[in-house]
Amino acid sequence: MEMIKEKWREEPLYLSILALVGLAFLIKGVDYLMLQSLPPFILGVLMVLGLLYTIISESRLSRRLARVIAVFLIFWGFSRLAVELMFSFTSVTEAHIRSQFTWVNRLLSALSLFAGFYIYRKQNLKN
Repeated sequence: MEMIKEKWREEPLYLSILALVGLAFLIKGVDYLMLQSLPPFILGVLMVLGLLYTIISESRLSRRLARVIAVFLIFWGFSRLAVELMFSFTSVTEAHIRSQFTWVNRLLSALSLFAGFYIYRKQNLKN
């Protein structure tokens, strides 16, 4: 616990971003678990465990894991924004699909891009 407090003093923004990303994956996993879909929940738990490992450990594996998570976040943000752009040129009649592309989801996509780029940049500076 003392090590996490020391890291918090050194890099509060980095740890805050990692914690928020982990919380988002956990919330999304629980959301899918309530829909009785186990694989997204397991993926969310694995992402949270991976993020915890990157916070606690200073090994090469933890830095690589953080980079993989960062690339995943960048891919996720770009793909959601690209799909939304594609749907803006076509008429989408299904309400469920339209509800996935609101201004809140645009903001979440942009935040995942920011988090991914920030985590990736931070990990490259540590090397």
